[in-house]
Amino acid sequence: MRERWFRGDDQAAALDWQRSARELGVSVDLARELYGRAMQRAIEPRRVQELYLCWLRDAVAIQPSATPSPVPGRRTRVMHDARSAGVSWRQEELERLKR
Repeated sequence: MRERWFRGDDQAAALDWQRSARELGVSVDLARELYGRAMQRAIEPRRVQELYLCWLRDAVAIQPSATPSPVPGRRTRVMHDARSAGVSWRQEELERLKR
């Protein structure tokens, strides 16, 4: 993939698309694809950057959370273990566990 260079204040620079991806926790492969698409859709470097960063933020928003779901509490674990062992609980025993 070719990067697009732009001049400003007599200095040439390219968008550091990998740094933006690392900062937001997006995979490099996905970031590279998004950057390539942004370069195909826009001519001006500023617009390429806007598109890329917008799509990168959207990718972060739809990614599943990295935090694991909370572990069930003791009562839930006990009831689950009993159910998988084939033990049936009577209603009064379940009520006693809730207290």
